[in-house]
Amino acid sequence: MRYSMGMTHIETSTLADIKARLNSYVLQADSQIDLAEAALNISRYVYPIDDVAEAMQKLDHYAAAVEHMLPAGASVAETCNVLNKYLFGQLGLHGSVDNYSAPDNSYLNRVLDTGEGIPITLSIIYMEVARRLGLSVSGVTFPGHFLVKLKDGGVEQVLDPFAGGRQLTSAELNQRLRDLYGKDAPTVESDPSLLRAARKREILVRLLRNLKNIYMEAQNLQLALGIIEMILTLEPDAAYDIRDRGMIFQHIEYVDAALLDLRRYLELEPEAPDRVAIESFIESLDDAPPPTRQ
Repeated sequence: MRYSMGMTHIETSTLADIKARLNSYVLQADSQIDLAEAALNISRYVYPIDDVAEAMQKLDHYAAAVEHMLPAGASVAETCNVLNKYLFGQLGLHGSVDNYSAPDNSYLNRVLDTGEGIPITLSIIYMEVARRLGLSVSGVTFPGHFLVKLKDGGVEQVLDPFAGGRQLTSAELNQRLRDLYGKDAPTVESDPSLLRAARKREILVRLLRNLKNIYMEAQNLQLALGIIEMILTLEPDAAYDIRDRGMIFQHIEYVDAALLDLRRYLELEPEAPDRVAIESFIESLDDAPPPTRQ
């Protein structure tokens, strides 16, 4: 299917191919998913990347450079220290402060090109280079700010690639939670799930939701729709994304598709806070005359 908004087509062969690749990840064990490859395939949505494997060679180069700098028999701590100095010092990878919400910061190919990114894309680079070096590093979908977790024997350290790979203490993490939720915020001690290792599909969905929010905020419904299609490929029952797709379908006068999505949303979220508004909206769509096509 191809959705048109009167100017350009929403679903292209490239988007269809990306969705097919994302669907293959759903069928794979999490350990088999190559996170960098997946993120670079998402980048193909707006950037012509002819060879994803070639684009990934940068990560191989980074790991080889770090390995060359390591002393013989380097410990996990020494390897992590050299990795930080190389990525954030020598290469100059850094968090985007002045242009945080720019879409390029969520596309891995652009972050590799510019060295500027947001927590999740910088963390993907960090995890992928660390993996090539034999380090055990996983993503952490910490509220409001993506982080990584380094395992060194029985000890785990939480690191922030957006801040140059700096290690965060429990007190700092708890302060971030209070800043986000207020004085009644949970703590990492009371809720250990806040620091659990994220599945790769979760990481990809969080990356895609960043892009969705950016495009929705900018009212770029064409790009937002494609991103939502990708999210729903990975999480078919993501209720709020189904709702948002339904609202976009209504906007582009795909009324039947809009009704299907909005009704599905209410099935998935029977206690939805906007239930009354959505039910009223569904009723108005049911009563509306069919759109006139020119």
